[in-house]
Amino acid sequence: MYGRSTLLFFVFFVLISCQKNKHSPICDRSFTWGGSFVDSGCANGKIILKNFKGKIYMPSINRWGDSIIQGLHFGQYPVVLYSDGGCTTDTLITIVHQMPGPRFLTVMPVLKRYCSNCHSGNNPHAGIDLTDSCSVIVSKERIFQRAVLGVPSTMPSTGLIPLSDRQVIEQWVAAGGRWTD
Repeated sequence: MYGRSTLLFFVFFVLISCQKNKHSPICDRSFTWGGSFVDSGCANGKIILKNFKGKIYMPSINRWGDSIIQGLHFGQYPVVLYSDGGCTTDTLITIVHQMPGPRFLTVMPVLKRYCSNCHSGNNPHAGIDLTDSCSVIVSKERIFQRAVLGVPSTMPSTGLIPLSDRQVIEQWVAAGGRWTD
């Protein structure tokens, strides 16, 4: 139904505190909302409200959305729901932290061992910090090309890393190169 990289949590809220808006004479006080909440450690968590007709407002980060707000870290967010019927409802939505997958957990020590001398700190080589999980995910193709294939040049510059460690990177990228792989 969904890709392996997306761990979805379906949460249903029964909202019973709908406030009457001056533009709407009647408010339905039995709203049911479904949402899916995801975070992979890279501020790409999403709030998706299913069957919702209206606007979402997140006062803590001054952000509006129709039925999806993305680019969020895990945590709790106060949310105001403005339905098309003119009702407003305040609620708290939690974006649950997703655990990294076994291949990702295996690839990180390999990158730390062979790449962190140049690709870390305040001024990482080529602007790529391979001690940062998000940077690793974004750079997976480049890592594969350089560290596994040696194209266009070998990284590290001293030569290809041992075959067993190249296979760790190759298996992670082949599985999708995601946080959850």
